[in-house]
Amino acid sequence: MAYCPRLALQRSAILIKQPVHAMIRYRASLSALLTTLVLMGLLAAPAKAQDATPGLFAFAQFIHNVPDAGPVDVYVNDVLTVDNLAFQNATAFAPLLCPNTCKATIDVVPGDDPDNSNPVFTADAILDADVYYGAVAVGVLSQAVFEVLAIDYMRTESKAPGKVEYLLVHGVPGAEVDVLLLDENGECDPVEPATCFLLTNNWTFGEVEGYWQLEPRLNYFGVLTADGSTPLLRLGFDVTGFKDKAITVVASPINDSTFTLLAFDGDGNKLEGTPTPTPRTLEFDTEGTKVLAVDGNYPNPFNPSTSIRFNLAEPAQVRLDVIDVLGRTVLSQPARRFEAGVGHTFSVNASALASGIYLYRVTALTGAQTLTHTGRMILSK
Repeated sequence: MAYCPRLALQRSAILIKQPVHAMIRYRASLSALLTTLVLMGLLAAPAKAQDATPGLFAFAQFIHNVPDAGPVDVYVNDVLTVDNLAFQNATAFAPLLCPNTCKATIDVVPGDDPDNSNPVFTADAILDADVYYGAVAVGVLSQAVFEVLAIDYMRTESKAPGKVEYLLVHGVPGAEVDVLLLDENGECDPVEPATCFLLTNNWTFGEVEGYWQLEPRLNYFGVLTADGSTPLLRLGFDVTGFKDKAITVVASPINDSTFTLLAFDGDGNKLEGTPTPTPRTLEFDTEGTKVLAVDGNYPNPFNPSTSIRFNLAEPAQVRLDVIDVLGRTVLSQPARRFEAGVGHTFSVNASALASGIYLYRVTALTGAQTLTHTGRMILSK
Protein backbone atom coordinates (compact mmCIF):
# COMPACT_ATOMS: atom_id res chain seq x y z
CA MET A 1 0.00 0.00 0.00
CA ALA A 2 2.06 3.08 -0.43
CA TYR A 3 2.08 5.76 -1.47
CA CYS A 4 0.66 7.96 -3.73
CA PRO A 5 0.75 9.55 -7.11
CA ARG A 6 1.38 13.21 -6.42
CA LEU A 7 1.43 16.50 -8.28
CA ALA A 8 4.62 18.48 -7.75
CA LEU A 9 4.39 22.16 -6.80
CA GLN A 10 7.29 24.42 -5.91
CA ARG A 11 6.71 26.72 -2.92
CA SER A 12 9.45 28.42 -0.97
CA ALA A 13 12.03 25.91 -2.16
CA ILE A 14 10.00 23.04 -0.68
CA LEU A 15 8.89 20.25 -3.01
CA ILE A 16 5.19 19.83 -2.29
CA LYS A 17 3.74 16.59 -3.60
CA GLN A 18 0.00 16.14 -3.37
CA PRO A 19 -1.43 12.63 -2.90
CA VAL A 20 -4.01 10.80 -4.92
CA HIS A 21 -6.95 10.48 -2.60
CA ALA A 22 -6.86 14.08 -1.42
CA MET A 23 -6.59 15.91 -4.75
CA ILE A 24 -10.20 16.04 -5.82
CA ARG A 25 -12.43 18.88 -6.92
CA TYR A 26 -15.59 20.23 -5.38
CA ARG A 27 -18.75 18.96 -7.06
CA ALA A 28 -21.34 20.93 -5.01
CA SER A 29 -21.56 23.37 -2.13
CA LEU A 30 -24.24 22.07 0.27
CA SER A 31 -22.18 19.28 1.84
CA ALA A 32 -19.16 21.58 2.13
CA LEU A 33 -21.32 24.12 3.96
CA LEU A 34 -22.67 21.44 6.31
CA THR A 35 -19.14 20.23 7.01
CA THR A 36 -18.09 23.76 7.88
CA LEU A 37 -21.08 24.17 10.19
CA VAL A 38 -20.33 21.01 12.11
CA LEU A 39 -16.68 22.00 12.49
CA MET A 40 -17.78 25.35 13.86
CA GLY A 41 -19.97 23.62 16.40
CA LEU A 42 -23.21 24.89 14.87
CA LEU A 43 -24.32 21.30 14.25
CA ALA A 44 -23.70 18.54 16.75
CA ALA A 45 -21.02 16.01 15.84
CA PRO A 46 -20.52 12.75 17.75
CA ALA A 47 -17.83 12.84 20.41
CA LYS A 48 -16.29 9.65 19.05
CA ALA A 49 -16.27 8.08 15.63
CA GLN A 50 -18.02 4.93 16.83
CA ASP A 51 -21.01 7.01 18.00
CA ALA A 52 -21.66 8.42 14.54
CA THR A 53 -24.92 7.84 12.70
CA PRO A 54 -24.25 5.69 9.60
CA GLY A 55 -24.32 7.57 6.31
CA LEU A 56 -23.74 11.03 7.79
CA PHE A 57 -20.05 11.30 8.71
CA ALA A 58 -16.62 10.72 7.19
CA PHE A 59 -13.66 10.43 9.57
CA ALA A 60 -10.11 11.74 9.30
CA GLN A 61 -6.92 11.21 11.30
CA PHE A 62 -3.84 13.40 10.85
CA ILE A 63 -0.31 12.15 11.62
CA HIS A 64 2.69 14.52 11.71
CA ASN A 65 5.90 12.76 10.67
CA VAL A 66 8.07 15.62 9.34
CA PRO A 67 10.91 16.26 11.85
CA ASP A 68 11.88 19.77 10.78
CA ALA A 69 8.43 21.20 10.00
CA GLY A 70 7.56 22.33 13.52
CA PRO A 71 3.97 22.16 14.82
CA VAL A 72 1.27 22.50 12.15
CA ASP A 73 -2.36 23.54 12.00
CA VAL A 74 -4.88 21.86 9.73
CA TYR A 75 -7.85 23.77 8.34
CA VAL A 76 -10.88 22.09 6.77
CA ASN A 77 -12.98 24.49 4.69
CA ASP A 78 -11.12 27.41 6.32
CA VAL A 79 -12.06 26.24 9.83
CA LEU A 80 -9.24 25.39 12.25
CA THR A 81 -9.61 21.65 12.87
CA VAL A 82 -6.16 20.66 14.21
CA ASP A 83 -4.19 23.11 16.34
CA ASN A 84 -0.41 22.85 16.79
CA LEU A 85 0.01 19.18 15.97
CA ALA A 86 3.61 18.33 16.86
CA PHE A 87 6.06 16.00 15.13
CA GLN A 88 5.50 12.30 15.92
CA ASN A 89 1.96 12.92 17.11
CA ALA A 90 -1.48 12.10 15.75
CA THR A 91 -5.04 13.26 16.20
CA ALA A 92 -8.00 11.04 16.94
CA PHE A 93 -10.30 10.28 14.04
CA ALA A 94 -12.45 13.40 13.73
CA PRO A 95 -16.03 13.10 12.43
CA LEU A 96 -16.82 15.39 9.51
CA LEU A 97 -20.46 15.81 8.59
CA CYS A 98 -20.72 14.14 5.21
CA PRO A 99 -24.16 12.99 4.02
CA ASN A 100 -23.26 10.29 1.47
CA THR A 101 -20.51 12.35 -0.23
CA CYS A 102 -19.03 15.69 0.76
CA LYS A 103 -16.29 18.09 -0.24
CA ALA A 104 -13.52 19.58 1.85
CA THR A 105 -10.59 21.87 1.19
CA ILE A 106 -7.73 20.80 3.45
CA ASP A 107 -4.90 23.24 4.24
CA VAL A 108 -1.76 22.55 6.25
CA VAL A 109 -0.37 25.71 7.86
CA PRO A 110 2.68 26.36 10.08
CA GLY A 111 1.51 26.30 13.68
CA ASP A 112 2.78 29.81 14.43
CA ASP A 113 0.67 31.39 11.66
CA PRO A 114 -2.39 33.22 13.04
CA ASP A 115 -4.70 32.21 10.20
CA ASN A 116 -5.02 30.19 7.00
CA SER A 117 -3.57 32.80 4.63
CA ASN A 118 -0.25 31.02 3.96
CA PRO A 119 -0.73 27.24 3.72
CA VAL A 120 2.23 25.06 2.73
CA PHE A 121 -0.08 22.34 1.41
CA THR A 122 -3.60 22.53 0.00
CA ALA A 123 -5.83 19.77 -1.34
CA ASP A 124 -9.46 19.58 -2.42
CA ALA A 125 -10.98 16.30 -1.32
CA ILE A 126 -14.20 14.44 -2.01
CA LEU A 127 -14.99 12.24 0.97
CA ASP A 128 -17.46 9.42 1.41
CA ALA A 129 -19.57 8.83 4.50
CA ASP A 130 -18.52 6.02 6.85
CA VAL A 131 -14.99 5.90 5.39
CA TYR A 132 -11.93 6.37 7.63
CA TYR A 133 -9.23 8.51 5.99
CA GLY A 134 -5.64 8.96 7.08
CA ALA A 135 -3.45 11.93 6.15
CA VAL A 136 0.20 11.31 7.05
CA ALA A 137 2.63 14.19 6.52
CA VAL A 138 6.04 12.67 5.72
CA GLY A 139 9.43 13.78 4.46
CA VAL A 140 12.28 16.03 5.54
CA LEU A 141 12.14 19.70 4.57
CA SER A 142 15.92 20.06 4.57
CA GLN A 143 15.95 17.40 1.86
CA ALA A 144 13.36 19.38 -0.11
CA VAL A 145 10.76 16.62 0.24
CA PHE A 146 7.32 17.03 1.79
CA GLU A 147 4.38 14.76 1.06
CA VAL A 148 0.97 14.08 2.53
CA LEU A 149 0.08 10.42 2.09
CA ALA A 150 -3.67 9.89 1.82
CA ILE A 151 -5.05 6.51 2.91
CA ASP A 152 -8.72 5.79 2.33
CA TYR A 153 -9.11 2.36 3.93
CA MET A 154 -8.05 2.96 7.52
CA ARG A 155 -10.02 1.59 10.44
CA THR A 156 -10.12 1.79 14.23
CA GLU A 157 -11.13 -1.77 15.07
CA SER A 158 -9.60 -5.10 14.17
CA LYS A 159 -11.60 -7.31 11.83
CA ALA A 160 -10.01 -10.35 13.50
CA PRO A 161 -11.58 -10.89 16.96
CA GLY A 162 -9.06 -10.95 19.76
CA LYS A 163 -6.21 -9.66 17.55
CA VAL A 164 -4.51 -6.34 16.93
CA GLU A 165 -4.35 -5.29 13.28
CA TYR A 166 -1.72 -2.89 12.02
CA LEU A 167 -0.79 -0.86 8.96
CA LEU A 168 2.82 -0.01 8.04
CA VAL A 169 3.60 3.49 6.67
CA HIS A 170 7.10 4.32 5.43
CA GLY A 171 7.90 7.96 6.21
CA VAL A 172 11.71 8.14 5.96
CA PRO A 173 13.21 9.42 2.66
CA GLY A 174 16.14 7.44 1.33
CA ALA A 175 15.76 4.41 3.61
CA GLU A 176 15.01 1.21 1.70
CA VAL A 177 14.64 -1.64 4.19
CA ASP A 178 13.19 -5.06 4.92
CA VAL A 179 10.83 -5.47 7.89
CA LEU A 180 10.17 -8.71 9.76
CA LEU A 181 7.89 -9.80 12.56
CA LEU A 182 10.12 -11.74 14.95
CA ASP A 183 9.22 -14.50 17.38
CA GLU A 184 8.06 -13.89 20.95
CA ASN A 185 11.68 -13.67 22.11
CA GLY A 186 12.68 -11.14 19.49
CA GLU A 187 14.65 -13.70 17.49
CA CYS A 188 14.46 -15.23 14.04
CA ASP A 189 15.32 -18.86 13.41
CA PRO A 190 15.56 -19.38 9.63
CA VAL A 191 15.34 -23.18 9.94
CA GLU A 192 11.96 -24.57 8.89
CA PRO A 193 9.53 -23.98 10.35
CA ALA A 194 10.82 -20.42 10.46
CA THR A 195 9.97 -18.45 13.61
CA CYS A 196 9.90 -15.05 11.88
CA PHE A 197 7.75 -13.59 9.14
CA LEU A 198 8.85 -11.27 6.33
CA LEU A 199 6.37 -8.39 6.24
CA THR A 200 7.82 -6.32 3.43
CA ASN A 201 11.00 -6.39 1.40
CA ASN A 202 12.63 -3.41 -0.30
CA TRP A 203 10.21 -1.15 1.57
CA THR A 204 10.66 2.43 0.36
CA PHE A 205 9.57 5.95 1.26
CA GLY A 206 5.86 6.59 0.76
CA GLU A 207 4.76 2.94 0.67
CA VAL A 208 1.93 1.62 2.85
CA GLU A 209 1.53 -2.09 3.66
CA GLY A 210 -1.01 -4.13 5.64
CA TYR A 211 -3.27 -4.77 7.40
CA TRP A 212 -1.58 -7.60 9.31
CA GLN A 213 -2.38 -9.18 12.66
CA LEU A 214 -0.61 -9.29 16.02
CA GLU A 215 -1.33 -11.18 19.19
CA PRO A 216 -2.22 -8.75 22.04
CA ARG A 217 1.13 -9.15 23.82
CA LEU A 218 4.73 -8.01 23.46
CA ASN A 219 5.71 -8.29 19.78
CA TYR A 220 9.07 -7.66 18.14
CA PHE A 221 9.88 -6.11 14.77
CA GLY A 222 13.22 -6.42 13.02
CA VAL A 223 14.41 -3.90 10.40
CA LEU A 224 17.27 -4.71 8.04
CA THR A 225 19.00 -3.15 5.08
CA ALA A 226 17.16 -3.94 1.86
CA ASP A 227 19.65 -6.67 0.91
CA GLY A 228 19.02 -8.40 4.24
CA SER A 229 22.69 -8.27 5.22
CA THR A 230 22.66 -5.81 8.14
CA PRO A 231 20.18 -5.60 11.03
CA LEU A 232 19.30 -1.97 11.79
CA LEU A 233 16.61 -2.13 14.46
CA ARG A 234 14.94 -4.56 16.80
CA LEU A 235 11.94 -3.02 18.56
CA GLY A 236 9.46 -4.42 21.04
CA PHE A 237 5.84 -3.23 20.99
CA ASP A 238 3.60 -4.19 23.89
CA VAL A 239 0.13 -4.09 22.32
CA THR A 240 -1.64 -5.86 25.18
CA GLY A 241 -3.93 -2.87 25.66
CA PHE A 242 -4.85 -2.68 21.96
CA LYS A 243 -6.77 -5.95 21.67
CA ASP A 244 -9.50 -5.73 18.98
CA LYS A 245 -8.08 -2.41 17.75
CA ALA A 246 -6.37 -1.35 14.54
CA ILE A 247 -3.20 0.73 14.75
CA THR A 248 -0.89 2.52 12.32
CA VAL A 249 2.86 1.86 12.57
CA VAL A 250 4.97 4.63 11.03
CA ALA A 251 8.67 4.60 10.15
CA SER A 252 9.79 7.95 11.58
CA PRO A 253 13.14 9.81 11.34
CA ILE A 254 15.28 10.40 14.42
CA ASN A 255 18.13 12.19 12.62
CA ASP A 256 19.85 12.08 9.25
CA SER A 257 21.01 8.48 9.68
CA THR A 258 18.61 6.69 12.01
CA PHE A 259 14.89 6.17 12.39
CA THR A 260 12.40 4.31 14.56
CA LEU A 261 8.89 2.86 14.42
CA LEU A 262 5.95 4.51 16.18
CA ALA A 263 2.37 3.28 16.48
CA PHE A 264 -0.87 5.28 16.78
CA ASP A 265 -4.37 4.05 17.51
CA GLY A 266 -7.63 5.62 16.33
CA ASP A 267 -7.76 7.89 19.38
CA GLY A 268 -4.35 9.36 18.62
CA ASN A 269 -2.57 7.50 21.44
CA LYS A 270 1.12 6.93 20.67
CA LEU A 271 3.01 3.71 21.34
CA GLU A 272 6.80 3.91 21.05
CA GLY A 273 8.80 0.79 20.35
CA THR A 274 11.37 -0.27 22.93
CA PRO A 275 14.78 -0.80 21.31
CA THR A 276 16.57 -4.05 22.16
CA PRO A 277 20.16 -4.96 21.25
CA THR A 278 20.59 -6.10 17.67
CA PRO A 279 23.90 -7.99 17.34
CA ARG A 280 25.30 -7.98 13.85
CA THR A 281 25.53 -11.78 14.04
CA LEU A 282 21.78 -12.12 14.43
CA GLU A 283 20.46 -13.91 11.37
CA PHE A 284 17.26 -12.62 9.88
CA ASP A 285 15.85 -14.74 7.05
CA THR A 286 14.36 -12.60 4.30
CA GLU A 287 14.22 -15.31 1.68
CA GLY A 288 10.73 -16.45 2.58
CA THR A 289 7.64 -15.08 0.88
CA LYS A 290 5.24 -12.88 2.83
CA VAL A 291 1.54 -13.45 2.29
CA LEU A 292 1.46 -10.70 -0.37
CA ALA A 293 4.74 -9.50 -1.87
CA VAL A 294 4.50 -7.08 -4.80
CA ASP A 295 7.62 -6.61 -6.90
CA GLY A 296 6.30 -3.47 -8.60
CA ASN A 297 5.51 -2.93 -12.25
CA TYR A 298 7.80 -3.37 -15.24
CA PRO A 299 8.53 -1.48 -17.35
CA ASN A 300 8.16 1.77 -15.46
CA PRO A 301 7.78 4.34 -17.04
CA PHE A 302 5.75 2.49 -19.65
CA ASN A 303 3.74 3.01 -22.85
CA PRO A 304 1.09 1.74 -23.10
CA SER A 305 1.41 -1.60 -21.25
CA THR A 306 3.06 -2.77 -18.06
CA SER A 307 2.95 -5.83 -15.83
CA ILE A 308 2.59 -5.91 -12.04
CA ARG A 309 4.29 -8.96 -10.53
CA PHE A 310 3.37 -10.39 -7.13
CA ASN A 311 3.94 -13.45 -4.95
CA LEU A 312 1.58 -15.21 -2.54
CA ALA A 313 2.41 -17.37 0.46
CA GLU A 314 -1.12 -18.81 0.52
CA PRO A 315 -4.12 -18.89 -1.83
CA ALA A 316 -6.03 -15.62 -2.11
CA GLN A 317 -8.61 -13.68 -4.08
CA VAL A 318 -6.62 -10.83 -5.66
CA ARG A 319 -7.86 -7.72 -7.45
CA LEU A 320 -6.18 -4.74 -9.09
CA ASP A 321 -7.27 -1.10 -9.22
CA VAL A 322 -5.57 1.76 -11.06
CA ILE A 323 -6.31 5.26 -9.72
CA ASP A 324 -5.51 8.65 -11.23
CA VAL A 325 -4.30 11.80 -9.43
CA LEU A 326 -7.89 12.93 -8.85
CA GLY A 327 -8.66 9.80 -6.89
CA ARG A 328 -10.76 8.20 -9.63
CA THR A 329 -10.53 4.49 -10.34
CA VAL A 330 -9.73 4.43 -14.06
CA LEU A 331 -8.99 0.72 -14.56
CA SER A 332 -9.93 -2.36 -12.54
CA GLN A 333 -9.45 -6.08 -12.76
CA PRO A 334 -11.96 -7.93 -10.57
CA ALA A 335 -10.82 -10.30 -7.86
CA ARG A 336 -9.89 -13.79 -8.96
CA ARG A 337 -8.30 -16.71 -7.19
CA PHE A 338 -4.55 -17.20 -7.31
CA GLU A 339 -2.78 -20.16 -5.73
CA ALA A 340 0.24 -19.83 -3.45
CA GLY A 341 3.40 -19.22 -5.45
CA VAL A 342 5.66 -16.69 -7.11
CA GLY A 343 5.54 -14.87 -10.40
CA HIS A 344 1.84 -14.03 -10.58
CA THR A 345 1.11 -11.00 -12.78
CA PHE A 346 -1.53 -8.48 -13.66
CA SER A 347 -1.17 -6.93 -17.12
CA VAL A 348 -2.24 -3.32 -17.52
CA ASN A 349 -3.06 -1.78 -20.90
CA ALA A 350 -3.27 2.00 -20.46
CA SER A 351 -3.70 2.93 -24.12
CA ALA A 352 -6.94 4.78 -23.29
CA LEU A 353 -5.33 6.86 -20.51
CA ALA A 354 -3.42 10.12 -20.63
CA SER A 355 0.24 10.41 -19.71
CA GLY A 356 0.87 10.94 -16.03
CA ILE A 357 1.41 9.37 -12.63
CA TYR A 358 -1.00 6.66 -11.51
CA LEU A 359 -1.49 4.63 -8.37
CA TYR A 360 -1.94 0.87 -8.61
CA ARG A 361 -3.44 -1.06 -5.71
CA VAL A 362 -3.19 -4.83 -5.34
CA THR A 363 -5.62 -6.26 -2.76
CA ALA A 364 -5.42 -9.88 -1.59
CA LEU A 365 -8.19 -11.50 0.46
CA THR A 366 -7.17 -14.68 2.27
CA GLY A 367 -9.26 -16.63 4.72
CA ALA A 368 -8.12 -14.46 7.64
CA GLN A 369 -6.73 -11.20 6.26
CA THR A 370 -7.18 -8.43 3.73
CA LEU A 371 -3.76 -7.24 2.55
CA THR A 372 -3.07 -4.32 0.26
CA HIS A 373 -0.01 -2.98 -1.52
CA THR A 374 -0.03 0.34 -3.35
CA GLY A 375 2.66 1.67 -5.64
CA ARG A 376 3.27 4.29 -8.30
CA MET A 377 3.63 3.91 -12.02
CA ILE A 378 4.28 6.44 -14.74
CA LEU A 379 2.58 6.39 -18.14
CA SER A 380 4.72 8.30 -20.66
CA LYS A 381 3.33 8.56 -24.19
